[in-house]
Amino acid sequence: MKEETQSSSFLNMPNLQSVLNAGIYIPKNEKIYARFVFIVFGIASLFMWNIYLSCCGILNGKLFPNMGFIQYVQTSYMTSVFIGNLTMALGLTHIFDPHHCTVLFNCIGAIQSSVICICIWYLHGTLQGCFLNVVIAGLIAFSCAILIPETFTLAAIMPESFCSDVSLGQSYSGAVTFVLASILEYLLPHDVDGRKTLVVIMFGISAVISLLAAFLAQSLTRSPWSYSAIDDIRRNSNRSTLCTINNYRNDSQFSCEDSLLSISIDTESNFEIKNTNMEVTRQIWPQLYNIFISFMVTLAVFPTICTEWVSNLPDSSSNILMIALVGMFHLGDMIGRHLPRFGFVVPPSLLWIFTTSRLAFIPLYSMIKQASPDSLLASVWTKLFVQFFLAFTNGFFAYLAFIYGPETVYFRYNKEKASFLLSIYNVAGMTAGSWLMNFLIWIKYF
Repeated sequence: MKEETQSSSFLNMPNLQSVLNAGIYIPKNEKIYARFVFIVFGIASLFMWNIYLSCCGILNGKLFPNMGFIQYVQTSYMTSVFIGNLTMALGLTHIFDPHHCTVLFNCIGAIQSSVICICIWYLHGTLQGCFLNVVIAGLIAFSCAILIPETFTLAAIMPESFCSDVSLGQSYSGAVTFVLASILEYLLPHDVDGRKTLVVIMFGISAVISLLAAFLAQSLTRSPWSYSAIDDIRRNSNRSTLCTINNYRNDSQFSCEDSLLSISIDTESNFEIKNTNMEVTRQIWPQLYNIFISFMVTLAVFPTICTEWVSNLPDSSSNILMIALVGMFHLGDMIGRHLPRFGFVVPPSLLWIFTTSRLAFIPLYSMIKQASPDSLLASVWTKLFVQFFLAFTNGFFAYLAFIYGPETVYFRYNKEKASFLLSIYNVAGMTAGSWLMNFLIWIKYF
């Protein structure tokens, strides 16, 4: 196996072609195992945040009442993700061995989940427990932001399926947390001890899944065929180009494999025009705006404001409704992201109209919160529909912006910059939305 990989390098194949053909040397059983590892990694990468979402009603109203728990956890999480992305952009994250980054990332996640379990069990109802959760949420987000890009070295093993499998695992993550929270909600009592037990079990499961992902990633990267494939590609490929290929394959509705292989990187590099970040920004600014405004609106109202919708309901009803609202968000976002694959699109020149119109969700969520119990706005079906439509439009319009951005510019180098800028504006929008939510709460708008 190692000899075949070295032979591929000896023939001086184009870097990208050697990457895309790396999967040829992987035996069938090992390929299935690698895909399983990628899916588990995707589940683990968002599992802890999805627990905060699925249990936000319990945490905010029962275990840490009148402390703004979800409000501050959300702000800490999103701000730390943004800081971590800026740290990554400045090139300060390459201090880790990429072969072990996935193991390190998941071990950190397991430790953090264990600390949260102890914190909630012994410090529930206290400001110290609330503060500790806010700090840990920030650390989780920061470690995700700086370590996840390093783990994309794993994509060198199977570039044709890495991003799709990780994305599939992340969608499973939301579904798994929703199902587990629903089952435990039904089985456990609705007093403080029952609520505490529910959340601790969920975070305990998160620790187990993180350790499982760490073990699987370690076993995968230590296998001879895996390690030699990564080592060969790291010697002969530009790492940032690899990340761009996978991001673009994941975000585009078109198959770009044929076009990528039709012209080698060496040939194209002799003719391509490399634009600066500012020049690429000027070319794709409509899509940067669309990404930013979409996520800003979503994070301004979800999940914090949703928890206020159920504040006047009995504990049992409020917990079930909150879990249903979170599940509806996952469903709407997933459907919205997959809709363009079936040919449903909005022209790039008109997309800004639809993303800007989503600002109407902010006053709508405020009206639902303040509506009288017997009004149409306060009905359960209205809340579920509005939540679904918020998530659906977010997933649909954001996915289109991620497609249109790189397609606006020419040459791989510029497409790489476009994808990078879109990801930065994505996180910036989430951070801005979280702080906008804090401002609107401060001025008593919500």
